[in-house]
Amino acid sequence: MRLEHDLTPRNLLYAMISTGASPGDIAISTNAESQPQAQELRAETLTAYEVGSKNRFFGNRLQVNGDLYYNDYGGYQTVGINITPSSIFPTFNTIVLPLKSYGAELEVQARPWANGTISVNASYTNARYGDFGQYAYLFSKSEVPGVAPFQGSVAYEHRLKLGSATLLLHGDVHFFTAHDTMSISQAWAAAGVGPFVHVQSQAVGDLNATLLLGPHYSISAYVRNIADTRFIPDDWLVNYGPPALSPPGTASVLSADRPNLSDPRTFGVILSFKY
Repeated sequence: MRLEHDLTPRNLLYAMISTGASPGDIAISTNAESQPQAQELRAETLTAYEVGSKNRFFGNRLQVNGDLYYNDYGGYQTVGINITPSSIFPTFNTIVLPLKSYGAELEVQARPWANGTISVNASYTNARYGDFGQYAYLFSKSEVPGVAPFQGSVAYEHRLKLGSATLLLHGDVHFFTAHDTMSISQAWAAAGVGPFVHVQSQAVGDLNATLLLGPHYSISAYVRNIADTRFIPDDWLVNYGPPALSPPGTASVLSADRPNLSDPRTFGVILSFKY
C-alpha cells in the first residue's frame, strides 16, 4: 500500500507498507560429523515500512530526496554460517533468524552551473538479529555483518565542449564506517578472532575522463582507488581451528578463504565504438 501527496508540483510526500515472502525449501548440507543431511529452510517473511519525500528546487537545479525505513523480517535466511566452529572441517549452513533493520537515506543532486553536477548520497543503517535460539553459540554479536552503519558518496561531473567533441570529467569518493565482514562464534571471539573480520572506516576515490568524438566514438581513461587503499572486503571469510588432518592437540590457526584484500589501484583506457 502506498500513499502520496503533492505539496507542490515539485514537492512530494509518500508513505508505504509492503510485505513479501520467500518460500521455504529443503537443502542438502552436512552435519557436525561431516555427514550429509537434509536441512529444512523456513519461509523468509518481510514487512517493510517507509516514509519519504522527493523535491526539486530552483528551477530543477537542486534535487533532494530522503526517506526513513523500517524492515521487520519474520525469518531471514542467513547464509555462510559455520555451525562447527570448533571442528577442523568447517560446515557452512544457511539458518533462518529474525532480523530487524531501520535507517535513513539522503540523495542530493545540484547543478550550480550549466556544465557541472554535484551529487551527494548518504545512508544510515541499523541492522540487528533477534533471538538466536539454539544458534546463540554461533554469534558473538547481534549486528548483521557486511552492513556499514554509515556509508555514502560524493561526486562531481563536469562537461566541456572542445569544438565538435565533448570532454566529460568525473570524480567521486565512496566511504563507509567500520563493521564486521562475517559473524563469528562466542568461542572465536574469546580467542581473539574479532579483529581479523573487522574492517575499519574507509574512503576510496575514483577519477574518470571521457572524450566523446561524435555519436559513435569515445575514449575513456580512468583511475580507480586513487590512494591504493587496501582493506578486508565484505565477502572475506575466515576459519579458526587446527589444520585439516592434524593430530589431536594441534594448536588452532587462523586462515582466510581468499588471499586477496580489496582491489588495488587500477588504471586503464577504454575505446568505444557504436555502429
